[in-house]
Amino acid sequence: MIADLLVLALLACPSLPRRLASGVVMLWVLALHVLPPHFKMPYFLRNAPPESLIGQALPLLVNSLPGFKATLEAVNEDTRELLKHFVATPQENHKAFRDKRLHAFQGFRDVALPPDAVTRAMAIGVVGYYVRVPLIDDYGLTDRFVATQVKTTNNEEKRHSHNRQAPEGYFAERGVNFIPVCVLPPELSQGVIAPQQIAQCNPFYKDYSGMPLYTGVYNGVRMAFRSPNADWVAANFSEGRMILER
Repeated sequence: MIADLLVLALLACPSLPRRLASGVVMLWVLALHVLPPHFKMPYFLRNAPPESLIGQALPLLVNSLPGFKATLEAVNEDTRELLKHFVATPQENHKAFRDKRLHAFQGFRDVALPPDAVTRAMAIGVVGYYVRVPLIDDYGLTDRFVATQVKTTNNEEKRHSHNRQAPEGYFAERGVNFIPVCVLPPELSQGVIAPQQIAQCNPFYKDYSGMPLYTGVYNGVRMAFRSPNADWVAANFSEGRMILER
């Protein structure tokens, strides 16, 4: 359809300059139609399957469309800076992040956990839906105490809507003792697990790396998790094993 519109626009213009101008405009329309869903870091000239629409269109647009390459480079530079502050994150980044979180945590759905388990998270949506234990929001968007903390004044550390954080002591006072990592798949349900294998089921396994990483069985389900409390782990999980101290 975009190609048809381009042809009609060119035919509708009586003079060559107007046809050229219309062609440039329509190519920009095509560029905007094709590229945004594929913006991912590093954004510019990211590898794409040659047979895909983006794989076919991108070289043509970059090499022949006036100003397109320079515009992409400028957009990418600005986007990388904004992303550090959680501003103007492309929807494709949100989608990729969501998909990784779903892969990591949806295995906890309907899985029983110790009744006194308390967790925390920096991105609470998926964790809060699938992991059925009390959850403290690190950034205070749903926690009254964290929300009353003083905002950071360091511009390099400012993050949109995430400028308040509580001291670590607060989370200890709230009894945080369980950081879910993943329910282990059948092929990892027995034997010693390596951290590299944990990374395959949860790319966020390094979050809260100040706490030891364990595997253990609760109510017949083997899972990986972090905890600052070895005694709590021993009291609640069979076959509990620390696989990474930090």
